[in-house]
Amino acid sequence: MLTFPNLLSFLTVKAIPQLPLELLEDIIIQAWELQCSVNERILLMTSLPLVSRSFLAAYVRISSIDVHIPCPSFAKNLFRVMRSGTRPFRTITRASSSAAELCRSITLQISQPSSPIRAVHWSAEPPMGIVLSDLLYDIRVFGGLPNFRTLTVRYIDVDLHDIFDWARFIDFPESVRYLNIEFVQTEAGIPPPKIVITPPGRSPNVSLWTLPCIRRLRVSGGNEEFVSRLVASMPNLESVEDGQGGPRSGYTGSIK
Repeated sequence: MLTFPNLLSFLTVKAIPQLPLELLEDIIIQAWELQCSVNERILLMTSLPLVSRSFLAAYVRISSIDVHIPCPSFAKNLFRVMRSGTRPFRTITRASSSAAELCRSITLQISQPSSPIRAVHWSAEPPMGIVLSDLLYDIRVFGGLPNFRTLTVRYIDVDLHDIFDWARFIDFPESVRYLNIEFVQTEAGIPPPKIVITPPGRSPNVSLWTLPCIRRLRVSGGNEEFVSRLVASMPNLESVEDGQGGPRSGYTGSIK
């Protein structure tokens, strides 16, 4: 498995050797699957296409299948691709499918400053949280990603109930079958920021949406109250898994 420093060293060499296509794609896939910070992900996304035309062609296909959205500007590019049906790089002319048709999964990372904030005004919504809500709305209303099946939302130092406080899934695409929620805390002993003021017109204890399309839920971190609240909104759910893909231990809710 590649590490991020090794990848950077590879990208900085002046002469790129001619690699077999299978090896080249394996390098990109392993790099693409790394757990990166936002800045590392952006560096990866802006550097890989510049290595060579062969890297560019493989990168476009791989990154279009498993889409990562590290910041709002990348989301705008995805919106453009969805609505126009174009490809993200004009140099790719022989691709059999558009980027929108290739998309199978989308991963977003939502973070707050890691300072020990105990309460914030309801209008201080995480910017990437707004991106998630807007993205799901656009996909549901305008279409554009016909093969989109898996959504992964990674929370960094954000309160567990962000999904409910901001009704993130009120416009959830019907094509999605697999939902992954991950919670990461970066500072031991410091609780994540907590939104304590419910936005106007929203109840803190009532979900405004149901997700009948979801068949598998995977939750890393969080607690059983959070998982139970999610499961209650998924009438056709078949399995609840932990971060490693095994059954969620300690969960006592009912599954169809």
